Formats: sequence, structure tokens, C-alpha cells
Amino acid sequence: MFATSLRAEYSKDFFTFYSPIQLPDNVDQDRFQLGKRLFEDKNLSGSKSVSCSSCHSREYYGAGYEVLPRGDNGHVFPRNAPSILNVSLNYLIGWKGFFRTVREHTNIVMQEPIEMGGDWPTILDYLLTSPSYKTLFDQVYQKSISEDEVLDALSYFQENLVSPAPFDRFLLGDEDALTKEQQQGFLLFDQLGCSSCHNGRQLGGGVIQPFGVFEQYTERNVEVERYRVPSLRNVSKTAPYFHDGREPELTKAIQIIGKYQIGRDLNEEQTALLAAFLESLTSDESLWGELGEK
Repeated sequence: MFATSLRAEYSKDFFTFYSPIQLPDNVDQDRFQLGKRLFEDKNLSGSKSVSCSSCHSREYYGAGYEVLPRGDNGHVFPRNAPSILNVSLNYLIGWKGFFRTVREHTNIVMQEPIEMGGDWPTILDYLLTSPSYKTLFDQVYQKSISEDEVLDALSYFQENLVSPAPFDRFLLGDEDALTKEQQQGFLLFDQLGCSSCHNGRQLGGGVIQPFGVFEQYTERNVEVERYRVPSLRNVSKTAPYFHDGREPELTKAIQIIGKYQIGRDLNEEQTALLAAFLESLTSDESLWGELGEK
């Protein structure tokens, strides 16, 4: 089924429901680059051993390769690190959805002992004694370095990591942006009801749901856990999957979600079509630079 027939079958409102994204424009490059430098600076952590990009790297499409990432002093974080690309488009931030803004979340991460493990007096002392940072902050903010400016720069960098994919060009009218198989996968995605949770600009990121709707997917005899429905953008590049990184393979993750979240045992053909559609959500543009570059 080709894009033209998809557009003939579905109303304009259907495509608006998914909301395409585009690269941000009018970006203040000085402010963006300052935020990028801070994001990649290990000296902001308590032990000077990790940076924000240690868990959210450009090489792994804003995510990390570890099942459970290691923060300051080697502390193991209890949940997998999701991609930071397009994070500002999430209605809820963090696996539990406790945060509503990138800035609020960043402030906590900077000080959390098992994440960055820093403290503001030490961070500011480091930045204030760095001639290059003093020059950059003065250039961007025309004032002395403070917690407010640091959080602003870090947040500005993350908020401008809005990174479109072929799927966005398809939504905007490019009928050749998706392959025939990807279009069939998109149709199946909607028919199966996946879009009831994975919708909007992020195809997720807006609601809290139990992990295990039709069956409880846990080895522990505990109450069903609830997490923010993750965005599906870049999902084919950000294994391992789920809040605890338990699944390394995309096709297996698709089948697990099919069984436990929508009550369907997906066959091999359905799984392959859905995987093809998810490939179309891989960002191919970014202000961060070349994604996936090792």
C-alpha cells in the first residue's frame, strides 16, 4: 500500500494526530554550543568521571548502550537511559513521569548521587575558575556565571535536539519518504491500536501506563509497575529496551509489547512490518552533528 492510498483511506485529522516535527530554526548557536560543552563535560560530576553524554550519547542516538547505565563513582542507575533526542517534546519526562520540563529534570540529575553526583557550589567554582568558560558565559549571557545560566544553557541544548526522520517528511506530504513495507507497517501500527499510547509528535511520552496490561510482565510477585510510555523515535537504534533494559532485540520487544500491552500474539510477518515502520522513525537530521557516528 503506497502513501497515496494511505492518504486516500485516512482523513487529514488522522495524519495531524501524529504531528510531524522539523529541525528548529533561529537557534542561538553560541548558547547551543555552550550547552553542548557543558553536557559533555565530566568535570561537572562529583567524581569528575561522567558527563551527561556518558549516558546520552550522540553515537547511540541520544541513549546509551548499557542495560543499566553507570553514574558518578560507578553507581548503577536502576533504569535504562532513554534517548534524549526530542526530549523537549515529551509531555512527561523521566520513566516515572515526575518532571514536566527539561530544566527541572536537569537540575535533579546534576545533583543526584547515583547520576551526576555534583553540587552547585563545586560546579560553579570549577566554571568560574575556567577562563574559557568565563568568556563563553559572558558572550552568551553578559553576566557572571550562576546556577541559573548553567541550567539555561544545558536546557537550551537539550530542547533543540529536535531531530526529524523520514516519517516526518511522509506526514508533510513526501509520498516517497517511506518504503512500501514501512507504509504497510504504519497501517498495521494503527490497526492494532498501538497509536492509543504512541501518538503525537513523539509517538509516546505523554501518559503513564502499567507494564503489563493483559498480563503482568514481571518475575517479581509485586504490584504492576507503571511507567511513562516511551517515545518510539529512534527506537531501532536505542537498544536495549524497556525501563530496565531487559530486551536487547527490537523484534522480540515488539512481540512482548504485542502480547502484554495489546493482547496480541504477533506473527513473524506482522513483527517485520512493525519493525520496518519503526525504522522510519530514525532521525536523519540533528543540530548535534552526525548521529550514530562512532
